Amino acid sequence: MSSGTAPAAPLVAMLALESPGLPNVANLTSFFDGTWPEQPAIQETSRVDDMLVFHVSGTRGAVAAATHPIPWEELEGPSAAAWWWPEAEARLRAHKAHAIATLAGDAGSLLERTMLLTRLVASAAAS
Repeated sequence: MSSGTAPAAPLVAMLALESPGLPNVANLTSFFDGTWPEQPAIQETSRVDDMLVFHVSGTRGAVAAATHPIPWEELEGPSAAAWWWPEAEARLRAHKAHAIATLAGDAGSLLERTMLLTRLVASAAAS
């Protein structure tokens, strides 16, 4: 980041869940590292209450557990547009909790950071 440049805004994603809770750390890191071996590995993880904190690829990230569903107003448009997922509305209306994933840092381009967040969310979903 050059002097005078504002830091990059954090990226945020939500993961609808059938029940509240955090992903298993070992499963998340194993899935991430095994699925994307060209990506630098997750370097550090810690758990703080209902939040998993990690460092990867020069960025800081977190996955936090929420015990309530994502408000339907947030999902109605995306589920209607999900032509590739015909059961999106039924599945999303039925979810009971969610996790919020965030990624902060200036390492890489916006596209690279967005891909990293997508990989982290996929790893959380798989674990």
